[in-house]
Amino acid sequence: MKRRSRSMMTKEEILNAAKKWEDFCIALRRDFHESPELSGQETQTIARICTELRAVGLSPIEVQDGGVLAVIEGDAPGKTMLLRADVDALPVQEDPCNLLRKKECVSKIPGVSHVCGHDCHAAMLVTVGKILAARRDFPGRIVLMFERGEEGGGNLRYLIDYLQKNHWDIDGVWGMHLNSDIPAGKFAIRSGPLMAGGLMFDITLVGKDGHGSRPDWANNPVDCFQTIQTALDKIRMRAVDQMMQLPFDLQGVNGVPAAQYYWTNFKFCRYSSLL
Repeated sequence: MKRRSRSMMTKEEILNAAKKWEDFCIALRRDFHESPELSGQETQTIARICTELRAVGLSPIEVQDGGVLAVIEGDAPGKTMLLRADVDALPVQEDPCNLLRKKECVSKIPGVSHVCGHDCHAAMLVTVGKILAARRDFPGRIVLMFERGEEGGGNLRYLIDYLQKNHWDIDGVWGMHLNSDIPAGKFAIRSGPLMAGGLMFDITLVGKDGHGSRPDWANNPVDCFQTIQTALDKIRMRAVDQMMQLPFDLQGVNGVPAAQYYWTNFKFCRYSSLL
């Protein structure tokens, strides 16, 4: 017998449910913030997420090297929507103060912190899972995805492979990211990509060292670097749709010679973004 769907949650009911779980969400976020874990090391974070999901009757699936998936079945047939959050931190020492005052919550792990908001993303998605698991008055099903190693960019493939191999047909994906430019209580929404992903690459130029008095006997890698730098910057103007995001950032240059000498190796790295 086909089940008949109950009425969907109203705006007021959604706000009331969010208010009910607000203190929990804040406390969970602070727990994550105080105990950040780098990409590939999110053991305790993943364990806490699974514990909280099991507490409301969900059955989280740990995907090796990928993260966690959990399904919330609705009360009628329908589409499958995926909600995604990242969970890893960055190798950054956190400042105990922000621009206005001392922070209420600071990382307790030296040299590691949640400066990209993944603690908030994970806490919010866990809270959404608890709210939806208690109601289930929607058609279709919701898939919760908690992604490990987002900052490194390589772990998502394990989750995608799992979804494909197990024939989890996803009709749509929602991701969310904090943005301090948007007033609290407001959402900025658009169809398709909203923020660019990251891609890191290193280049080592090998030249021929020599004395500054005879540049014709040497091969200075700085000259080559300047050409590459200029060409990379022109990619945005010549090869990419101007409406698309493509930030480029030269993050490091390594090659300091002794006075008046050219050197052999010159290494630089860049952080670019892709959609």
